[in-house]
Amino acid sequence: CTKINTTGAQYAEHIKNAKNINYESEIATFKAIDEGKCQAVIIDRPVIEYYMVTTKTENSKVLSVRLNFEQYGILTSKNKQELNNRIARGLKKIKDNGTYEKIYKKWFADKK
Repeated sequence: CTKINTTGAQYAEHIKNAKNINYESEIATFKAIDEGKCQAVIIDRPVIEYYMVTTKTENSKVLSVRLNFEQYGILTSKNKQELNNRIARGLKKIKDNGTYEKIYKKWFADKK
């Protein structure tokens, strides 16, 4: 199962002998696996980890296999240079002082 129009859906199309079902939302995708309508979900790892943390489900398991590596960015208006600078400084600051790692561990790593 995948969310429609995502890179996960594109990836699933190339899995030999797999029947892919696309859903309109992440919630619908997770509901499908909970209800046994699919055997696996391919979706962004942070989304899966957040789902696992917030639902505390014991019926699912996150595999350690990484299917691919995608990088994400933050898009702002090119006319908002001060905003761009503030975001860059803020991200650098929380990475340098360890806050980013603490946030990640709070919401993902410690909850697996």
